Amino acid sequence: MASIAVGFLIALLRLAPFLVLSNILTTVGMFYFGTVWNTRQFAIISSFSAIRQARIFVWRECLLNVSRITLLVLVLPLKELSGGWFVTLLVLALACSATIPYFSARGTASFERNISA
Repeated sequence: MASIAVGFLIALLRLAPFLVLSNILTTVGMFYFGTVWNTRQFAIISSFSAIRQARIFVWRECLLNVSRITLLVLVLPLKELSGGWFVTLLVLALACSATIPYFSARGTASFERNISA
């Protein structure tokens, strides 16, 4: 998560080398996050029936696509990586990123309770 957060913050410097570094850091961070997130989800739903797994994946993909589309619509008015709107979107992204460890810990605790029950 730190890689993603640092990558977002470096983008504020607006110089070409920092933008490239920002892209690299966020890409590596998102790859790592996606791998861990998917692994946990697969582990949690592996005991479910095939149809229930399919329903969960359809809902998950729908929610992910709606959130991506919403973010793209919010980003469309940006002309450059500066200004109030950019900083607002950056703060929103960082705030959402900061909640991930909390929800991840809750999910792990719930998974462990279900395993031991």
